[in-house]
Amino acid sequence: VWKDNQTLLEVAEAAFRGIFSYGWYLNHQTETWIDFYLNEPFQDSSVWTDDLKKLILGGSSSAWGELL
Repeated sequence: VWKDNQTLLEVAEAAFRGIFSYGWYLNHQTETWIDFYLNEPFQDSSVWTDDLKKLILGGSSSAWGELL
């Protein structure tokens, strides 16, 4: 899931497994390692049950670039 935390929750609620990458794009020049470290997929802990959390396999970082 690259879009946002709400989409990650919707994926889990639909009983699909997911990998989270929102907020971990390495080409965002304004973010520091602290921003990446503090990016928490389960921000709203009141809606994330243990069963939903088990469906999230982990996170992934990405970097995008263009060549001319």
